[in-house]
Amino acid sequence: MVRLRSVVFCVVCLFAVKAYSLDQNSKPAMLPGYSAEQASAGKKLYKQHCLSCHPKGYFEQVFRAWRGQPLQDLLGVMRTDMPQSNPGGLSPAVYVNILAYILAENHYPAGPVPLDPATNAFRDIRIAPAPID
Repeated sequence: MVRLRSVVFCVVCLFAVKAYSLDQNSKPAMLPGYSAEQASAGKKLYKQHCLSCHPKGYFEQVFRAWRGQPLQDLLGVMRTDMPQSNPGGLSPAVYVNILAYILAENHYPAGPVPLDPATNAFRDIRIAPAPID
């Protein structure tokens, strides 16, 4: 069941990317903050838990497909369905560190304060893809 949901998620994202027309003026929303150190830790965790299924650049397409959706929805999929070898098996802090890396890779600005896994701010943050250079 979990594999089916993951496959459906990936297929939906790919179809949405095909249909999506990126607004050249869109810029990532401001976040309550994630730190550069958190993104750096998240990069190592991403390599360990995510890279085998989601190559670098994968989430650019996801952010385009999920434009306008709450970041909480993406984090929810990560927390329940990922990694495929151990769905939901990572700690909340690990998921948020990986998310910080994904945000950094999508040109969201870092700040001095790390994202807090317990915050409700994720529901108020809308996904915006990075502008095309």
